[in-house]
Amino acid sequence: MAVENQEKGMVADGAEKMTRIEIRTVEDIGKALSEIERIIEANRSNLPREERERIAGILNQIAKDENIFRDSLRGLQKLFQRLDVVDAHHYQELKERLAKATGKEKKLLTAELEGQEEKLNLEKSIFEIERKLGQGLNSLHQFLRAAVDRIKRSPYPYDAKGPLSQARAVLNEILALIKEGKALEDKLVGLVKAERKLLKKERDVV
Repeated sequence: MAVENQEKGMVADGAEKMTRIEIRTVEDIGKALSEIERIIEANRSNLPREERERIAGILNQIAKDENIFRDSLRGLQKLFQRLDVVDAHHYQELKERLAKATGKEKKLLTAELEGQEEKLNLEKSIFEIERKLGQGLNSLHQFLRAAVDRIKRSPYPYDAKGPLSQARAVLNEILALIKEGKALEDKLVGLVKAERKLLKKERDVV
């Protein structure tokens, strides 16, 4: 969420208004949660109903928009499909050819088979990241719902600080998972490029 048009003044009753927030990236969501925490800390028991409703709306918006979190992993899965990198038939064929190969062909087939095995491991890693991301999103939703409930119902808005802090900690874990997914994507592209070079050499040998 890009935090824009920051209002530096204080409203008449002493509560600081929420800055306008637009949700775009996971990093922006982190900025928004930090901004909300700051406002709650500055106005522990003096936050107008209108501002409470605004903050609750932003937290609900964050909880609903899972696409921001899942898009990068979806893109990685689509990359796997597009490149057709996990082909069980081709993998088995390589193993059979390697058993009969000799000399330079055997060396090339060994390198190609190792690349295929590494890509299989990459796919398993992606599924594991997706699993952890699902768990993280569930936890994030729970903490955001708890924060919304306390902001709306408690006479002291500061009661929402605990679940907000927990939501930010989970968000950092989610961000780390997304970055890990990006690193896997870069690694996958590198493996595919290396495989293509090996295939060219293999055609020359065969």
